[in-house]
Amino acid sequence: MTKETHAVFQERMRYSLPAVWKIAQFVCEHKNKTVMLRPTKIAATYQERKKFKDRGDITIVGESQEWTYEVKRLQPQNDAANFTDLASWPEHYHGYMVDSCYSFDNKDKKPSVYFTVNAPMTHFGAVVVQTTEEFWTTKGKLDKEMGIDKRYYYCPQHLVIFGEILQ
Repeated sequence: MTKETHAVFQERMRYSLPAVWKIAQFVCEHKNKTVMLRPTKIAATYQERKKFKDRGDITIVGESQEWTYEVKRLQPQNDAANFTDLASWPEHYHGYMVDSCYSFDNKDKKPSVYFTVNAPMTHFGAVVVQTTEEFWTTKGKLDKEMGIDKRYYYCPQHLVIFGEILQ
């Protein structure tokens, strides 16, 4: 990230926040799990970013273990923005983006599940790290909003769990 791209990062965080709450409510009410949400803190400036640590969006609390969930929400201009299932996921993606390699590789605690929520927040795709990571591939891709090339981990589409976010 650069000083110039920090504002894009801030906006992405704010845009995804309603999806975090939606998934937390879904997991709590429909999967009967105890969830914990930490306060969302976004560095005000690029210089302050090192003081902040990504500890995941949602923590699932079990009797003897905790699991971390990451939640991303697709922007409306994304050509997968309105996906509802595997059939509606664009074939030309040749996989399902999990996270940037830099972000995943530098996490102290790896997330258990990555959720991607469609733009209208009606459906999700979930990647369970433990059962899919060995099948991931990496690809370089231009982040159009930030104007920089990044490497990303991709999961084979058939290993993604798609579902409806029940109300």
